[in-house]
Amino acid sequence: MNMLMTEAQLTATKIPVNDLLNMLAAIRNRDYSQFQELERVFVSEYGEEVWQ
Repeated sequence: MNMLMTEAQLTATKIPVNDLLNMLAAIRNRDYSQFQELERVFVSEYGEEVWQ
């Protein structure tokens, strides 16, 4: 069994919980424009592969 993590998986383990909570709050508040901005920042910081 291969136990090596991909670069995206290693990056994903370092994402601050607050980044995710802010996106969830935007969804909860039905604030699509805020969610889009948070998503854009997330992808630029961590990469599209991590986002997926």
